[in-house]
Amino acid sequence: MNSNIKRMLVGAALLAMAAMPVPAIASDDELLKMAKEIPGFGGMYVDDNGALTVYMQDVSRAPEIRTRLDLQALGRRIRVVPGTYAFQDLYRWRDELNDIMAEPNIVSLDIDEKRNRVVIGVDRKAVTRDTLGTLDSIRAASSAPADAVIIEPADPIYNLQSVQGSFRPIPGGVQINFTGFLCTLGFNAIRGGVAGFVTNSHCTGTRGVVNGTTYGQPSLASGTIATETVDPPFFTGGACPAGRVCRRSDSAFARYSNAALQQFRQIARTNNPGSLTVSAAAPRFTITATAAAPIPGQPVNKVGRTTGWSRGNVTQSCVNVNVAGGAPANVTMLCQYTVVAAVAGGDSGSPTFHAGTATTATNATLVGILWGGGGNTFVLSRFTDIVAELGAMTVF
Repeated sequence: MNSNIKRMLVGAALLAMAAMPVPAIASDDELLKMAKEIPGFGGMYVDDNGALTVYMQDVSRAPEIRTRLDLQALGRRIRVVPGTYAFQDLYRWRDELNDIMAEPNIVSLDIDEKRNRVVIGVDRKAVTRDTLGTLDSIRAASSAPADAVIIEPADPIYNLQSVQGSFRPIPGGVQINFTGFLCTLGFNAIRGGVAGFVTNSHCTGTRGVVNGTTYGQPSLASGTIATETVDPPFFTGGACPAGRVCRRSDSAFARYSNAALQQFRQIARTNNPGSLTVSAAAPRFTITATAAAPIPGQPVNKVGRTTGWSRGNVTQSCVNVNVAGGAPANVTMLCQYTVVAAVAGGDSGSPTFHAGTATTATNATLVGILWGGGGNTFVLSRFTDIVAELGAMTVF
């Protein structure tokens, strides 16, 4: 269909919020640093509507916190609500209670940013009145007020590998970290004899510009695994609408620092759709082919660091999409494809592929990479356009 006459104008609720990178500012130490800079800051979380919700003891300081979080929010709406406790106090009480982890049947100890409380998780099979009494006595020996600490049943945690964990060698579909944000590694490729991977252009320091963005897996704290080397500029004119800048794929190529890091042809495979846990029996999809373009009604899968394996049918093909939010503010993506399937922040870069309809499938026909979406719909750039912009590459 003529891409010049097809255009989908997608609102901020669809694209700017859901499949973009997610801020990697949520570690307790980073939040503590913010709390020291802004007294009364009580923590933050993303609510069910996608708003970055911030607790403040004094909500009149909302402009201050909005300014501090503007770049981190990446276009998310920031909502400031009253918080009972300052994050600095929660941090201190959590540390005072740290020895509770040595008690029998303790599952976890956490500063719960969503509830503005310290939470102690106890194996639900071992919760008794005596157990709770002992834990409350330990809590009372700290300086934490009774209302500041929640003791609740929890499920025991076992060793399982998640797509958010560490992989060596590294397949597609797993978490990567760059300059404070989280995305998903799309697929491994050999380009001009160089081993690397493809992810989104907006999962770089500056989209449409090669600025040497470095990546870690699962985090930069684990060391640098790759450096961005190809990220074509936007273009104007021709099929690009007046006043807009365009590309046909939201893609960039990063070169591995060591070719041995690359797990060629492989995509992490979880237990089933909806799961983040890598299957022990069949831990990988193997790329055996590439697809020219998906068609409406055809099933497409993706594996991403936030929602894991999801799949659904193509609903629109070769649709032009105006990207809401982000920079630059006038981006139109030409000839994209939409799929009804689960997606959320951090899934940006996810490999998309055909794998039949059976949950036992292990072969994948690569379709492209996911870059946007919201609710129950994601948007992808097809492999054909990725190659047209990044250059010839081998993927299987």
